[in-house]
Amino acid sequence: MKIYKLICFITIFISMFLNQTVLAQTKLTVKENRTISTSSDSVIVGTKGQYIEFVGNFKGVYGVSTLSADRVKVFYYSSSEQKKLKNRVRKFKNDKVKKIIAKGSVIIISENKKIVTESAVYTDLTGILVLSGKNTLLETGKNRISGSRIEYNVVTGKISVEGANTIINPDEKAGFKF
Repeated sequence: MKIYKLICFITIFISMFLNQTVLAQTKLTVKENRTISTSSDSVIVGTKGQYIEFVGNFKGVYGVSTLSADRVKVFYYSSSEQKKLKNRVRKFKNDKVKKIIAKGSVIIISENKKIVTESAVYTDLTGILVLSGKNTLLETGKNRISGSRIEYNVVTGKISVEGANTIINPDEKAGFKF
């Protein structure tokens, strides 16, 4: 699963709260009999559904993918913004999620892929995922990239790393791919 599928996973399980069902624990069955499960200590919903924030020990599970963090905050497009986005070409056709911010001990795991960071911010308009914090790590199989700030463009696949340290295993077929 490529990293943009991980972002898709994050977007999917967070999007289920658009109907403003406020529960600290929930399960939702989606296509192909896959269940999205989330839990957190508490949930805060902004006025008019502008955002939803999961506070304390957040964990989301979808199939074989998991996301955990101390806090996750999701911002949504307003109705007028959604209308303006209809004709825009984007990687993800989700007109609802504007931005996702995960903070504090962020860990995303899917199959043999792993992301570990202090902060993860995905912005829909740019299609960019920014990971930051001491020892931020992207790992796939035996390949690793770490640094203080990693920027991943989900549209182009470009990865930029500040303070980069890498381990590339030439024996792996896929090389370094997210």
